[in-house]
Amino acid sequence: MKLNAWISSLIRALPAGSVTNAPKSGQMVQAKVIDILPGNKAIVQIGSQRMEAQLESALTKGQSYLFQASTKDEVLHLKLISRLATTNASSFHQLLAKLGIKSSGEAADFVRSLMKMDIPFRTAEVKQALQLLEQTNEKPVAKQVLLEMFERKLPIRPAIFDALMMRRTSGMSQLIPLDTSPVTVNDKRLAQFLAQMKGTAPPLSFQESSALRIMTELSQGSRVSHSLFQKAGMTDHTYPAFQKAWQHWSGHDLSSRLTNQDYDHILNRANQEAPPLPVKPEAMAQHMKQLMDEQIPLSKSERQMFTRWVAHLSQEAPSALFSKDHQALQEKGTFQKILPLLPEAFRPAAEILVMKPPAQRNFSIPEPLLRAFQTLQAHQLPPAEKVALTEWTSRLSHEFPPQIRDGVFLKMKAMLDLSGIQDEAFLKKGYESSGSLKSTLLASLQDPQSAVRPEAARQMVSFLNGIQLTAHTETSQTLQVALQFPGEMLGAVKDIHMQMEGRKTRQGEMDADSCHILFFLSLEQIKETVIDLTIVERNVAVTVYNDHDRIESVVDTYKLALQKGLDQLGYQLGSVWIKPMNVAHKQRGNGMSTLGGKGVDFRI
Repeated sequence: MKLNAWISSLIRALPAGSVTNAPKSGQMVQAKVIDILPGNKAIVQIGSQRMEAQLESALTKGQSYLFQASTKDEVLHLKLISRLATTNASSFHQLLAKLGIKSSGEAADFVRSLMKMDIPFRTAEVKQALQLLEQTNEKPVAKQVLLEMFERKLPIRPAIFDALMMRRTSGMSQLIPLDTSPVTVNDKRLAQFLAQMKGTAPPLSFQESSALRIMTELSQGSRVSHSLFQKAGMTDHTYPAFQKAWQHWSGHDLSSRLTNQDYDHILNRANQEAPPLPVKPEAMAQHMKQLMDEQIPLSKSERQMFTRWVAHLSQEAPSALFSKDHQALQEKGTFQKILPLLPEAFRPAAEILVMKPPAQRNFSIPEPLLRAFQTLQAHQLPPAEKVALTEWTSRLSHEFPPQIRDGVFLKMKAMLDLSGIQDEAFLKKGYESSGSLKSTLLASLQDPQSAVRPEAARQMVSFLNGIQLTAHTETSQTLQVALQFPGEMLGAVKDIHMQMEGRKTRQGEMDADSCHILFFLSLEQIKETVIDLTIVERNVAVTVYNDHDRIESVVDTYKLALQKGLDQLGYQLGSVWIKPMNVAHKQRGNGMSTLGGKGVDFRI
C-alpha cells in the first residue's frame, strides 16, 4: 500500500477531535490586544489566532487581559475580568476569588497553566478539575491529563479523566485481564484478540479460530466472512450453499444461538476434521493480502459516488448525475487514489479518461479498462468487512513472508481494527460490528462463568477509551494522530507510541508528502530510542535518538533496507542522523503538543 493511502486509511479509521483556541460563550480566556478599532472594537490574539472582538471597556494596545467571552449575532464580545499587568501571588489569589474558585496553591498553579497555554475555560469546569486533582495521589500526571482535557475540549468527567490517566500510567503490555486458562468461548475470543494485537502465538489454531468465527457469524445471521470470501475471489458459492456446508460439517442447527458446550464441540470438531474453508490457508493468505492492497481510503460519500460513476461508465451518453460525480471525484482528489490501484497497463488510458470532462469524451471505453474499474469498485469493502479483513489477515499471518508478517503495517491495522477504539463510531453510523477486544471485555463482565478478572477488564476498557479519546486531533490547518501499541508486537519491553502530524490538504486529509512522524520505544538491547521522520516534498530525513554505544552499527545495518523501502513507495532518503537522547528531551517542548511514550521499529 502506498504511504499516502496508508496514512489516509489510518486517519479515516479514527474518531476525530478538534483543538482550537476560539472561545465559546461563558468561557474565560486570556487575550492580548493587538490593535484598537473604531466603535470600541479591537483585534485580539488568543494563542496563535487573531480575531476581531467587541469590547465593553477601554483597553490598552499591547496589553494582555483576562476576559469572559460571549457571542451575539456571530460577533465575539469580550467582558473584562482582570488586568494581567501584575502577576504576584496576592493579586492572583484575588483573581481566583473573583472567579469563585477556592484559593489554594494547587488552584493557582492550575489556572496559571491554563492561562499560559491560552486555553479557554469555564469556572465550573475548573472546580471539577480541581476536585479530581485533589482525589488522586499522582498529581503531576493528573495535572497534565486535566490540561489535555481542557485543550481537547473534553468534558471534565471522572470516567474520561480515569481513561486518560490509565493511558498515561499504564501500557497495554502491562494490562493482563486473563491470567488463567480460558473457560468460556468469550474468554477464548479475548485470548485470541490479545494474541493478534500483541503478535504473540495465538491460543487457538487457525482451523479452530476460523471455525469459531464463521460458526458465530452464521448463528447470528451475519454474512460478513462469506461476502469477504466472494470479493477476494475465493468462492462463488451462494450464502445458502455456504451455510449448508458449515451446518453439515458442524452438525449444529444454525437457527439458534450457540452455547459454550456447542462451541467446545465445534473446536473439537475442527481438530478432527478440517472445516469447509473455500481454499487452503496459503491461498487464503494471498487472496486476503491482495484484497487488502486494493482497498482505497474513501469516505462514505466518495464510495457512493465512485460506485455510481463506475455503473455509468458503459453508457455512451453521460448523464447529469455522472458528470456531477465525475467533477466531485476530481475535486476531492479521489481519482488520484484510484489510479495507482489499477493494473499498470491500463493506467495511461485511465488517466486520459478521468482528466477529460464526460461531455468532451469522444471515444468509447475499452472493455478491459471498464472491467478493471468494475473489479476494483466491486472489491471495495464496507467498514464491517474491512475489520473482518484485518482479522482474517492477522489470523493468516503465519502464511506471509517475514517482511509482511513482521512489518508494522499489519500490526498497526490489527490494533486499530480489532481493539474496539472504533466501536462507538461504528454504532453511531449503524455499521455492523465484527467483534473487538473491547466488546469482548465488556461481554466478559456480564458473564459470571468468565475467567477474566473484572477489575483488570475494566482497566483495559478504560485504557482503550483513553486511546480512542486522544487518537485523532484536527485544527483548521493540521491533522495529528497519536497511537499506542503493545510492545510485544515488535519485541519492545514497553508499549510503542507513535505521533504523526501534518498539514491538511484541500480534501481535509493529511499531506503524506510533507509531514512529521515520531516513534518512541524501549528496546531490550539498545534501550530508550526515538525515531524522528521529517518528510518534506517526499524527501525523508531520519534522526535516531539513542545513547547506546552500538547505535551507529545498528542504524547502518538497516539503512540500505530503509532506502530501498522508501524508493518503492516513491520517497527518497535524504539524511540519517544519530543524536543523544538528551537532545530529544530538549526538543520535545518544540514538537507536537501531546508527545509521550517511547519507540520505533527500524523496519518501517
